[in-house]
Amino acid sequence: MQGRIRRLVIAAAITAGELAIVARNSLPIRQAWDADPWNEAVLFGFLVLSISSAAPIWLQVLCDLRQTIREEAPSRLLNPVPTAGDIPEEGE
Repeated sequence: MQGRIRRLVIAAAITAGELAIVARNSLPIRQAWDADPWNEAVLFGFLVLSISSAAPIWLQVLCDLRQTIREEAPSRLLNPVPTAGDIPEEGE
């Protein structure tokens, strides 16, 4: 379970860091390059490449989440939470 949490934290940190770098640096670069459409395409390509580097980690996180849900589902079926109708009265 610790490995799953660690992968989630790593994926979130990488993605947040990449987005912060792009948000901080894209405007000065666009101003310096005079907003040429080809330069915009190159910047967008770098953004896609940067974010796609975290894609394998996010896929592993999603697989971990799916596995966690599958592991917890049978235990819920074996040990269901009793409802009000299932609990016997004291006089019975």
